[in-house]
Amino acid sequence: MAASSKAFKQEYYRYYDEEEENLGRRGGIETVVSVDVTNSKTEASCPCGIVVQSVDLITGAIYVREVIQERMHIDEQYTMAIDLALRYKAHVISCGTQGAKEWVTFAFENAIKMRGAPVYFEEIPETRREGAKAERVGGLIPLYRTGKILHAAHTELDGVVQSHCIPLELAQAKYPHSRYWDAMDAQSQILWLLDNTERFMHANDQRTDGGVEDEYEELEAEMAMEEEMFDWGVQV
Repeated sequence: MAASSKAFKQEYYRYYDEEEENLGRRGGIETVVSVDVTNSKTEASCPCGIVVQSVDLITGAIYVREVIQERMHIDEQYTMAIDLALRYKAHVISCGTQGAKEWVTFAFENAIKMRGAPVYFEEIPETRREGAKAERVGGLIPLYRTGKILHAAHTELDGVVQSHCIPLELAQAKYPHSRYWDAMDAQSQILWLLDNTERFMHANDQRTDGGVEDEYEELEAEMAMEEEMFDWGVQV
């Protein structure tokens, strides 16, 4: 595909360094682990896509921090998602459940509870309408064009920037004729979260004290208290 005809143009990409941004200690940051599930692990099946994104509620910037696109068993998918949520201190795991709702919601919510992870599960409604997937992914293009989406990367000693989001960028380079849509589909869930969930809608939130780690500890304590109250309530 000619560079001039690509929807996701190379000049749209902006990169940042994780250590320099220090997202884990900044206020006004919300992080989500988004999953595009697959129901089997075979050579013929599509990969599972998992994307970690952080939203700066003050500036509106979206940081794409890690991208995974590989074939996994069902249990490996929710284990990986929870591991990433704990590593990046994400408050939310989102997942598109269209076509797999019967097992996805239960599997994720049960795994989160069993791990005792201070994370909420957010189900993303999807549709089978022809062209809907391309529209969802295409909705990110204006955000790339205006510099609102940044990809994690590091700079080599020779000055070359190495992206940490290669699976995503390779798929975007072929859009809308990409072979694998899984990472792009997972990434595009952020649009629904921005429009429909309270945690991500406060774009003008001016919180500056504390930071993600402090809030994460508060959420852990809150969930532990709720479990204790529940256990006390069912005792005879």
